[in-house]
Amino acid sequence: MLPKEQSTAWLAMIVSLLSRDLRTLIISISALALISASFYELYRMSVVNPYFAHAFFVPWASLYALWAYRQRIFVNTCFSPLEGALFLSLGIFLAYLAGHYKSSLASPDYFCLLLLSKIIAIMGIFVANWGRRAFRNAIFPLFFLLFMVPIPSFLFDPLVHFLTSKSATVLAWVFEIAGIPFVREGFVFQLPVVDIEIVHDCSGIRSALGLTMVSVFAGNLFLKSNWHRLVLVAVTVAVSIIKNGLRIATIALVANYVNEDWVANHEQSGKPFLVLALLFIFLALWLLRLSETRWLPHHIKEV
Repeated sequence: MLPKEQSTAWLAMIVSLLSRDLRTLIISISALALISASFYELYRMSVVNPYFAHAFFVPWASLYALWAYRQRIFVNTCFSPLEGALFLSLGIFLAYLAGHYKSSLASPDYFCLLLLSKIIAIMGIFVANWGRRAFRNAIFPLFFLLFMVPIPSFLFDPLVHFLTSKSATVLAWVFEIAGIPFVREGFVFQLPVVDIEIVHDCSGIRSALGLTMVSVFAGNLFLKSNWHRLVLVAVTVAVSIIKNGLRIATIALVANYVNEDWVANHEQSGKPFLVLALLFIFLALWLLRLSETRWLPHHIKEV
């Protein structure tokens, strides 16, 4: 027979373990429910706005990052319900704003608030279950979820205009280097046979967002220096713009010298250029990683 004090201690430990496992189960189910709801919202949003189809891959990438960094993230956890409640309160408030102003918000702005509220709630669930230290160590996997959030209109429109403008600049450079006669009026290029207009749908924003997401994820996994990670993102933006300009130039030249109908049937023309862009980005990643192994001090820690 165990002494009374020892049996009481064993009972308390068993209850503690059971309550912790039950708490973890409940919180994990809640997080999965929010993620599932977010997938549904993403589907609804993609019907209205196809620019954010890449967002479906974001949760899986975040889960992989959590698994890859699990030994660092979950090394010292604790239950922090009050701190988690702060995030949950903010998430509930944003969800209320999304519902209250739904009729007056543009569709991307409504989905922006709605998905942002769910992601902040997921962060709150994480903090509540595993604590502040685990949250700090899981900053990247959790904040990477923000790639699921559509860009609000007040940022999206200027971004599209910027990409369209820079793509037009690249197109003009290609024509000048190739010796192609053209007349430019804004985003309209008059060639000897056809006229090409770079509309906002040809800005390349969808591939630019997807490539940026890939570079941010790969940079965090494979690079140690934050400066090198920023360089990789900057290279990705430049490659995205050049890639789109070259794509439009190819369409224009084929339409001008081979077949005018190519302008109206070019939906699949971007795939080869997307593959080339990915190759350049991974080449830049390899060079940056190589420079780190040669020049960075060994005491630099991963962030």
